[in-house]
Amino acid sequence: MNLLQGSSLYDSLNRLTIGFLISLLLFGIGDISASKFDTLIMKILFTIGCFIIGVFFSFLIDKIAECRQLGYFNKIFYKNNINKIKELSVVFNIELVPDRNETQLEAYWGRYYTVQKAGLLGNVPALETLSAFLLNLSGVSILYVIVEIIYFIWYGSFCNCKCSSTTPLHSFSVVVLLTSSILLILSKYCRDYIEGKIYLSIISAYKFLMCQNDKRSN
Repeated sequence: MNLLQGSSLYDSLNRLTIGFLISLLLFGIGDISASKFDTLIMKILFTIGCFIIGVFFSFLIDKIAECRQLGYFNKIFYKNNINKIKELSVVFNIELVPDRNETQLEAYWGRYYTVQKAGLLGNVPALETLSAFLLNLSGVSILYVIVEIIYFIWYGSFCNCKCSSTTPLHSFSVVVLLTSSILLILSKYCRDYIEGKIYLSIISAYKFLMCQNDKRSN
């Protein structure tokens, strides 16, 4: 539901990991030596810094996911896929008809909170945490791809005559670019699958509640 909701251990590890991945990119750009973090205090400060970066990056991705005018990027950055929710609602014969002053997405939220109140969320919170991590990982992957593309443009324009195309740095950048592209594709595919599991869990649980209510009324 809300990708910034909750402060569990998994949420904290999510943001710490994302911050660490971004810090690796900053290390590469700034050519910072890891030896500067040998002392315990520096390691602690580095860990806190990674967490802070992860928190702000998660907030940025969350705001991007709220935008509806991103074109193709809306297929990657989204919070709830209303089309998929409607498909599953039809399968389970659950009416997703909004009231006068609400949208279809808000109608789904109403079903979500009904299931939550009944204590039938099951593993949905864990799936939401994993979905949030994959969304942030998609953002990090795109960031890496953009930085590497900029590097290759700079490399081809200003360093082509001075540097060998087989330098370790150049070869490493190719590996990073390919790895980031593959991670972006996998993150997108896996998150779509997990989001589908979340919608399925909510709608099937709501269907169960409706059946139980019908039995009691009869």
